[in-house]
Amino acid sequence: MKRMIRKKEPNSLDNDRSFQMRTDALFLAQVDDWRSKRSSTLSRAEAIRQMVAKVASGGGEFGDHPTADRPLTQEEDKR
Repeated sequence: MKRMIRKKEPNSLDNDRSFQMRTDALFLAQVDDWRSKRSSTLSRAEAIRQMVAKVASGGGEFGDHPTADRPLTQEEDKR
């Protein structure tokens, strides 16, 4: 008897990948400050995803982005 293999339904989670990073307290404070201005329920992970997407979609190189050693000014944050 042949065994039927059921095709897996497409799922957005199939493409999820885990990513870890190490950082310092200043970076986390900047992330927390940025996310507190947007939503009280925004997780750090989602805030970082949104920040990276915002920079990446700008079309510029990461080297063109303001340095991470200081918080973004309001003008820089609007870009």
